[in-house]
Amino acid sequence: MRPYLIAGIDIGNSQVKVVIAKIDRDTLGAEILGMGNAVSNGLRRGMVVDMEETIENVRTAVQRAEAMAGVSIKRAYLAVNGLHIKTQTSRGVIAVSRADNEISQNDIDRVLQAASVVSLPANREIIHVIPRNFIVDGSEYVKNPLGMKGVRLEADVLIIDGLSPYLRNAAKCVNENGIEVAGLVYAPLASAYASLDKNQKEFGVMNLEFGGGTSTLTVFHEADLLHSAVLPVGSRHITNDIAIALRTSLDVAERIKLEHAATSEGEDLRRREIDAALPSHPFRTRPDRVRHDRGPRRRVRPRPDHARRPRLSADLVRTPPVHRPRGTRRRRLARRGADGMGRGAGRRRDPRRPRRGRARVRPEAPRVIRA
Repeated sequence: MRPYLIAGIDIGNSQVKVVIAKIDRDTLGAEILGMGNAVSNGLRRGMVVDMEETIENVRTAVQRAEAMAGVSIKRAYLAVNGLHIKTQTSRGVIAVSRADNEISQNDIDRVLQAASVVSLPANREIIHVIPRNFIVDGSEYVKNPLGMKGVRLEADVLIIDGLSPYLRNAAKCVNENGIEVAGLVYAPLASAYASLDKNQKEFGVMNLEFGGGTSTLTVFHEADLLHSAVLPVGSRHITNDIAIALRTSLDVAERIKLEHAATSEGEDLRRREIDAALPSHPFRTRPDRVRHDRGPRRRVRPRPDHARRPRLSADLVRTPPVHRPRGTRRRRLARRGADGMGRGAGRRRDPRRPRRGRARVRPEAPRVIRA
């Protein structure tokens, strides 16, 4: 019997990855035959900004995977990601169709179809409809109602939708290489299913995937997907922050991040010296500091983790700041008191007393003209 081949393509902000696997029809087990990756330069925050560059990057990754697997692929599943993808909850209600009130697979499909009928703009389309739990005649927390008896069937689902133009642009990059897109898969969901087991999802877990241009998180509780989001922060942002903080190039900042940046509070990097080797510059006049192998050497003491902690804490932990109009904070402090701590808040300015820096102009007395 001919084996069943399946392929997946993930077009990320920093890399394009392709995997080819063989599925056993009896056990449904997967055996990876080949993998390929290539540098991705045509995406920004999960959206295609350079079509020709992305097509070429996908072609390179596919060729490497096919060379390792020894087979060619014609259909593949495409992983999609980006800030344009949103999630929302919905509920559907139907009546059981069978006369004996036994819930069949047709009833489950119909209730999921009813729950997926939501109001969406014309430029958005649904990627997944994920059932969270079913309700049979008021009995909640039913995971699989197939075969149960009931008259009324309800379903709570999580709908994942995205902008159609962005999804079609990503699919076109795959179609231009002679590969048909078999379906779209939400990348954070696929990552969570690949890395989390059943017990973790049952007890409650959050899966955070840190990418090149964006980060994604998924939250599970009682084996249900509660929430998923895409955050606008990635490893490239940390590299840029280190390059600005240490005043060096992006290549050196990337090396410093990989070698010296810490992700925990326990490691102390304050006394560590970092060798930031810079390329030779034609205008340097200190030949004694120039090395012929890698150029001039500069040792810096700033902590690389101090350059990345504000980025992570601001984008992953804290809520976005509220932008107030200019002068709002000054007026608020003036209402609280002269020192801003609440002391003196009970004092009130005498309205008859002129403000500081302003001259009080008294109204002129009316003149009386006698005949």
